[in-house]
Amino acid sequence: MENNQKFLNVNIIGVGTYLPDNKVDNEYYINHFKELKGIDITGALESIGRDYRHISTDLDETVITMSTEAALIALKESNTNPEELDMVVFSTDSPEFTTPTNAIKLVNAIGAKNAKLVYDINANCLGMTLGLDQVSRTMKTNKRFKKALIVGSVLISSIARKDDFLTYATFGDSASAVVLEAVEESYQRGVIDSVSYTDSEQHATSQSPINGFSRYLRTDVTDKEELKWFSYPVESANYPSIWSDMIKDLLSEHQKTQFDIDFFALPQFTEPLITDTLKALDIENIEEHYNFVSRNIGYTGTSCVIFSIKDALNKGKVKEGSNVIFVGSGVGFSTMALYYKF
Repeated sequence: MENNQKFLNVNIIGVGTYLPDNKVDNEYYINHFKELKGIDITGALESIGRDYRHISTDLDETVITMSTEAALIALKESNTNPEELDMVVFSTDSPEFTTPTNAIKLVNAIGAKNAKLVYDINANCLGMTLGLDQVSRTMKTNKRFKKALIVGSVLISSIARKDDFLTYATFGDSASAVVLEAVEESYQRGVIDSVSYTDSEQHATSQSPINGFSRYLRTDVTDKEELKWFSYPVESANYPSIWSDMIKDLLSEHQKTQFDIDFFALPQFTEPLITDTLKALDIENIEEHYNFVSRNIGYTGTSCVIFSIKDALNKGKVKEGSNVIFVGSGVGFSTMALYYKF
């Protein structure tokens, strides 16, 4: 008997990334912290895994201009005219504007004049993974949305305090973009499902602005550093254990195991967080199943999983038919694992 079952799939059809031209090596940051605080961060940079990061020096460069560049690349790759877009979502925690949304500015910049649903999200480094989940679910339940654009961007150079090693020396400015298409097919692929987890115990470990917007804007504080991001050193959560449990739980709902996964696009803050997660999953030959791109470009926050998947696509680690797990994780913290089939 012929199987006529149809699936409404939401597929990634284009991926774009953007980095500012200015590439900075470790020497600048090592000298900076020696002079500012009398500390040597050489070992810390090696432990975290940083050699370079891209930092914008153009005062006209913003998350909007960077995302425009990434979006145009993704649109070209997917052979999509901006006027075909029905939905545009912008993920950032360093917005150029709070009013109007950065997504509105982007829509105007790329000429997406037929976009119907346009908004910003801020879930910190979880953003692009959350965007994939939210947008795909909207597209699957509302057939008015055929094509969507999700962008993520952070201009860390505008919000990192110069005395905060974690953000100032390890992040980089960047943007990423994906184009999604909803299409009915005879087999299931694209965004399949997700699971989420939140633990707010660490809500005060990293804050931007350090004392909140209202205090800065309603008092006589004039120090720009007070408006920026600062992190407090604390014992971090056991992310590899949490992520591995989430991944197994997610896959069990779809009669899959971790051994069915070809590639893991995991948070790119440190390489040991990735390898320890794969070890917790008992993955063999782990180097075949992940990448770590932050060593050469810096940590890209919300966009890090998109930079990871773009690199994997370029190098053939991910191809048609590949089963992929995305994991995004935002400070505080909230995290999501998403199952995607290419």
